[in-house]
Amino acid sequence: MCRIFLSHRHDDRIIGDRICKHLLYWGIPEHSIYQSPSVSSGFKIGAPIPKELTRVLAEAGLVIL
Repeated sequence: MCRIFLSHRHDDRIIGDRICKHLLYWGIPEHSIYQSPSVSSGFKIGAPIPKELTRVLAEAGLVIL
């Protein structure tokens, strides 16, 4: 189950990685963090939102954009 959903622009991957690293340092289990995927595995703008992404967002207790 995902507790934290971390989303960022693909150009800001370094910032997203740094935030994720801090969350892990602060004791958040890795399996509780969902970080948006790389541009090659992401979905296209305007396309239907994948069911997995909808599920993860619904389960998240915190969304960081």
